[in-house]
Amino acid sequence: MPHSQPGLHWNLTSLARVGRRSRSSFAQEFVDIIRRTPFDYLREVRMRKAAAMLTASDDSISEIGAKIG
Repeated sequence: MPHSQPGLHWNLTSLARVGRRSRSSFAQEFVDIIRRTPFDYLREVRMRKAAAMLTASDDSISEIGAKIG
């Protein structure tokens, strides 16, 4: 879901719910597998999507920021 809706206000509870885990087990498993925290990863997803939107659209930086979060 964060990949398709990066602009939503994601928190650890909502991410864990998507992953069908408790908050603590989700956070630990995420770091074990991805090697970064869920929020570091989410920031990277948002930055990549914003960069793609900057090159592919006429939206302003503030418009893209509002869409991406």
